[in-house]
Parts: sequence; C-alpha cells; structure tokens
Amino acid sequence: MPDAPRPDNAPPQALIRSEGEPEAPYDGGPPAYDNIRKPWPGRVYDYLTGGGARHSYQSDRAWGRALDKALPWAKNSMQINRRHKVTGTLVLAELGIEQFIDLGCGYPTNRKQEWPDTVPLVRTVHSDARVMYVDVDRYVCAFANTSLATGPGTDFLRADARDVPAMLAAGRLVKLFDLTEPIGVILHDVLPWLGDEEAAQAMGDLHELLPAGSAVSLTHATGDENPAGMEQLVEAYAEAGCDYRPRALDQITELVGPWDLLDPGLQPTSQWAATNRRTSPRSSCPSCASRRTAPTRTPR
Repeated sequence: MPDAPRPDNAPPQALIRSEGEPEAPYDGGPPAYDNIRKPWPGRVYDYLTGGGARHSYQSDRAWGRALDKALPWAKNSMQINRRHKVTGTLVLAELGIEQFIDLGCGYPTNRKQEWPDTVPLVRTVHSDARVMYVDVDRYVCAFANTSLATGPGTDFLRADARDVPAMLAAGRLVKLFDLTEPIGVILHDVLPWLGDEEAAQAMGDLHELLPAGSAVSLTHATGDENPAGMEQLVEAYAEAGCDYRPRALDQITELVGPWDLLDPGLQPTSQWAATNRRTSPRSSCPSCASRRTAPTRTPR
C-alpha cells in the first residue's frame, strides 16, 4: 500500500521500450517462460532484485530497465517483497512447522547473505526441516534441482498453483512430507498472476486439503493507495502479454477469509511484524500470515 513516489504520466508503451530497440508490441505469441523474445515476469523479478544476467534474457533485462526508469517504485516494491520472504518464512517456522512448500519459488537469489534461500533459512529454526520447491516454470525447476534442492530433506516439483490438489498428491511431495503434520506454504506474489476464480480456488483448496495447523505466508499487490501507478504497471505487463491482477484490500481479505489471521493481520509488507523485525520503505504489497486450525482431511 504505497506512499512511494508517484509515477509520471507517460504512455504505457514507454514502459516496455528501451533505447536502440525497435518497438515490439505483443504479437499474440505465448507470453510464457519458454518464449525468450518476450519478457517473463519471473525473470524480470529476478533481474530487478539482484539476479543480474544469470537467470534472464536480453528481452527481460531491456524491459526491466525500462520499467525501472518509468516506475522506479515497482522495483522497490519487488525488493521489499523478496526481503519479506525472510520474515514470512521465519514466522511460519517459529510456529513449530517443520515442512514447507515454497510455492512459486522463483530463481535462486544471488544475494544469499541478505535473502537466504528457504532451506538454510528454516533450518536456523529446525535443523531437519523439509522443503519442497514448487514452480510452474521448468527453467526455475532446473535451477531448483541444481541449486536449491541439493541435500536430504529437500526436493523440487513442477506444479501449478491453479491445481493445488494435484500438487499435494504428487509422488515427490507425498514421499518427502508427512501429510498428517502441519505444512507451511510460502505464497508470495503468486495470486496476482491468477484470475479471480483461480486465486479463490487456490486459497480454498489449500485451506481444505492441508493438515490442521498448517499456515500460509501471503503477499499480494494492491492499488488502493496508488491506483494510477498500479494501473500503469498493469498496462505495462499487458503490453508484454502478461495479465497482472492487483486486488483491493477487501478482495484480498475475502481470499484469506477462511483462514485465521495471525497478528498483526493484513498489513503493508514492509510493516508486517515490524515490532520484531527491521522495517523497510513501504511497498504496494500487503502481507499476512494465516493458519488452518479447524479439522481437515488429508490429501490422498
């Protein structure tokens, strides 16, 4: 919920064009991770949060630089979101949870001292914690296989957040986890890439199918405090062929409705649990941690 600098009023096309590059409006091709001629949000996110050229292509870096020039608050918001992964993950671990799904894990960070990956992070609390890295992007899964899930108690799974039952029934996950014990789910900046029904279904399925005592750490973009700036960001993504769906706070509240929110509830990402942890500049993503406390059935 930003009080970040307001963006200028340049036409949205300016956000996706870099110097020396011909204009390349979206041509109807697949806006997917395997179309390297188009920017892909996961690679752009990694580039703008310190990933450099390791996990990105020229199209991602050019678009990311143009986006940063036109809407610098967007990069700041991405970095706050990535930093909050440390806070959100530790909060789940401190609940006593010892097995985790990093859903939409993205590429491994290059800034491991500042933003540790999930396994070393949760093992500062539980030395034998188990982690399943999950992403729909097969390139991310390749990096997860070689750089993240590299030791006992870790694995990776290519799965889609839009099909939670299939993810929870996958053989790799069933083998790694005890599905009678609580599971922590890290769900950061995933739901804005899903349609309204898809996002509601994902949250509902997690609530229904995860064991009792499970918890979710959630971040989600909103334009409530900067609607004009967020509209420009949505239009920029649309021109790249990607549907980005920030939601109003009441919509996000509805998504987490079945869950029991942990204190301090739904708050700006940079301020969540600020009484216990370092604060940061405000971002456009509210965050929450929520727990499943009612009896639930175990997926089979």
